[in-house]
Amino acid sequence: SIMSFWLLSVTFGNLWVLITNAAVRNDAVISHIADSGLSENAFMMFFFAGFALLAALAFAL
Repeated sequence: SIMSFWLLSVTFGNLWVLITNAAVRNDAVISHIADSGLSENAFMMFFFAGFALLAALAFAL
């Protein structure tokens, strides 16, 4: 029962990363990332760090 919630949360996390990676492969997004001066990998790291910060703030409320 507790393990099923863990596996469900891991599945949702994996799907979130999959959808985000697919969205970043868009040419418009790639050009916007290039204009910002960041590499795609650096942008993804900052994006997920920002999302984790928002999630932490949401759980802190």
